[in-house]
Amino acid sequence: NFINIVKITLTIEVIVLGLACFKHIISPDEIEFLRSGWLLSQGQAPYTGFLENHHPLYFYIIAPFFKIFSDPINACMAIRALTCTFFFITLFGVFNIGRLLYNLEVGLFAAALVPSWFMTSRIVFETRPDIPQVTCAIWSIYFLIKAIKNKKPIFAFLSGIFFSFAFLFLQKAILLISILGAVLLLETYLTPLSLSFLIMFAIGIISTLGPYYLYLWKTDQLLRYWQLCYTFNQHIFQKSLSNMISLIGSFRFIFSHSVYIDRILWAFVLLGLFSAKKLRPLLPVLGATLIGILWTEVYHGPQYNLLYAPFASIIAALGLYCFSKKSKPITILFFLTCLYPLHFHVCTLIFSKSTCQIQKEEARYCSQFLTKTDHVAIGNYHLLFYHDSHPVWYLYSGLKTPYEKSTGETVYSWLEGIKKHRPVFIGERVACYDNLNQANYFKENYTQLKQYSSLYIRNDKLKNV
Repeated sequence: NFINIVKITLTIEVIVLGLACFKHIISPDEIEFLRSGWLLSQGQAPYTGFLENHHPLYFYIIAPFFKIFSDPINACMAIRALTCTFFFITLFGVFNIGRLLYNLEVGLFAAALVPSWFMTSRIVFETRPDIPQVTCAIWSIYFLIKAIKNKKPIFAFLSGIFFSFAFLFLQKAILLISILGAVLLLETYLTPLSLSFLIMFAIGIISTLGPYYLYLWKTDQLLRYWQLCYTFNQHIFQKSLSNMISLIGSFRFIFSHSVYIDRILWAFVLLGLFSAKKLRPLLPVLGATLIGILWTEVYHGPQYNLLYAPFASIIAALGLYCFSKKSKPITILFFLTCLYPLHFHVCTLIFSKSTCQIQKEEARYCSQFLTKTDHVAIGNYHLLFYHDSHPVWYLYSGLKTPYEKSTGETVYSWLEGIKKHRPVFIGERVACYDNLNQANYFKENYTQLKQYSSLYIRNDKLKNV
């Protein structure tokens, strides 16, 4: 009966999150990734064709959706469903790691706990590469543990392949290689693990990443890729490894907001560590958890909670399993409280009008005034899939200087871009860049829409409203 309660909890989580993905607001980050996928579907290449500071695999996966669906809004919804599917595959991977390390119950506990992390439950269906990256990271660690446990190098090869795919989704997956490599080296030193495991792991990485970097080199994109994915990001965040080291030294991360908000779950993580008879089998999972929480505290953002939540859930599941042997009623009560973070989605589904629907209505209304050759100047705040009037088209105020430092280019002002491309719509936030809304050209040629006040429309198009 207890296991059935866990299964029901997991089923409810999957259903609620699956439904919520079609109703919640599409965030600016999502719009950035969606537009990058759309630009790719229009024949433009990332880095050389348009500004993008993330690895490209996710964009290549979502680009075909804009070809399959004639309405880009429907494509966005299908992509959200795809991303949510990636998360469910992550849950299956977490279940398999728990079962491989311990037993079926720990695997089920772990999978059910992942959506219970407060911030994780809010972003698991968002259109962002963080989610498939974590999916691949989970399966990479699964195959690494299986390679060590079964003494079969082929699983080390698969671990290397899944790590490479995680890296091609997002460059911060490079943190994972330090965990995987350290564990393999340790096992090679402590046990009669053959050197072939390390070799097969390396072959898995080279065979996956090699063709991609060869393609960048052959197409003369390698320099631009480095400038935007690494130099550019370094200028944006202005953080380094020293920030993480100082954080470890001060132990501040123990009292962080991420730990406080999920303090009950972290208590079970500690219980799991104390309950483990041997810590060595848990090293890949524990290492990924520590790296994830440190990264979250250095680079703030709800999406970074995904870096540790699935791994920490496995350790917490072990603690919960040991606790359940002593007090099943309290454990059942705890599992019911695991559903609490989902109340936000349930309330949205039942009581509120879909914010996502409002965005779609705005996009469809505005699209009637646009042709395929028209430009817009909307940043990453509106679901309009048209070419933008400026190379630094999203988060301009925060990215202009890093872009110029990284590429050595001097970008023109927004007013110059507006005059050159004459966008049909200008977003309210974009109108504030470079004091554009104070320019005579802007005042003479653009009028604020009454229906959607966060947009300005070009006056000659206003006649059609």
